[in-house]
Amino acid sequence: RGGSVIIEAKSPSQPVPLGHTGENIARTVVFDITTWVDRYGSGGVLLLAKRPGDAEPYPVPVIQEEGKVLWPVRREDLFPGGYGEAQLSYIAGGEVVARSAVYRTAAHVSIEGGEAAADPGKGWVETITEAAGIVSQQSAEAAASAEMAGDAANRAEEAADAAKESETQSAASAEAAEKWAGLAQQGAADAGWMYVTGEDGILYLIKSDNAPEDFGLEDNGKGVLVAVYG
Repeated sequence: RGGSVIIEAKSPSQPVPLGHTGENIARTVVFDITTWVDRYGSGGVLLLAKRPGDAEPYPVPVIQEEGKVLWPVRREDLFPGGYGEAQLSYIAGGEVVARSAVYRTAAHVSIEGGEAAADPGKGWVETITEAAGIVSQQSAEAAASAEMAGDAANRAEEAADAAKESETQSAASAEAAEKWAGLAQQGAADAGWMYVTGEDGILYLIKSDNAPEDFGLEDNGKGVLVAVYG
């Protein structure tokens, strides 16, 4: 990570030294999540941090790679100095399956005091765009799951058409159509993502549990899940 000093976060009982106020990416804190990866499989990580004096925690941009989570400590994370908190959450299959203990963090005050930093949270959408550990991992998985669901839906329709064309193979084709329709529905439900065309004509990839009320999935009568609006 360039000239950044690597800090291993080993024990929640020992404060994690983040650095001095005014520094920016001078240190990178590393968390080991191999136990979670081995137990729950592929997933994403959310790191929440709370600075001294803040009423609420904020999501921290992190990098997730090879069973580790890297937190490049920004100027915003160090202000105003003092003891804070941090906690990891592991997300798999759309669910929070594990959380770490709450780590204590320590930011030392520089002699000049350091300048006031911008809001460290910046708003959820902008933060996760920067947080490669969440966006790169889960966007890729969501897109792959959505593609699998779409492929399963196409196979369901093909199997249904084959059932109509051949009476001798109707039973087997109907069974295949039911199988692929079930996989399509399961894939869409497990992924929690769907492609939806909005009123503006733009194709959106949205999460079903965060979608507006007038977005949804419906069966088109052929065992195929389609996104509907309104």
